[in-house]
Amino acid sequence: MSERYSRPMLGLHWLIVLLLVVQYFSSEGPSHAHRAIARGMQPEAFDIFLANIHVWTGVSVLVLTVIRFAVRYFGGVPAEAAGLTAWEARLSKIGHYALYGLLVIVPASGMAAAWISDAAGGPHELLTNLLWLVAGLHIAAALWHYVVRRDTVLSRMVPWIKPLNG
Repeated sequence: MSERYSRPMLGLHWLIVLLLVVQYFSSEGPSHAHRAIARGMQPEAFDIFLANIHVWTGVSVLVLTVIRFAVRYFGGVPAEAAGLTAWEARLSKIGHYALYGLLVIVPASGMAAAWISDAAGGPHELLTNLLWLVAGLHIAAALWHYVVRRDTVLSRMVPWIKPLNG
């Protein structure tokens, strides 16, 4: 089994990352639009534009995450990175499961907020903050492996980066 992730897994990973960046920068649109509607006002056109981008990129994140599950199941993933301690391997699994779970739950709660009830907006925001926290820890762990451990963990998902150990 390869030490690197497959091209489909790499593509899905980075496409989801890109969509999450779009989500971040479009996140005020739905809030502003919902507030205007709640006050009996017409939302600003730009807020509606951002809200539409936010909703449809969220749907895309959910669909791509489900596709990623299928690619992972049928195509497999590389073996655990060499040299991980037992606690690092366990934290890695917990972190990845948390990310995958949040990549399903956050868009689902956002769709509920957009299409079913504004009441889902609060939980959606809370879960979104949790997603950003877990994603930040994921990035920090990857950088720790690259800079401190100087191992191949980061280069498995970032093909243009070579391990610092040579």
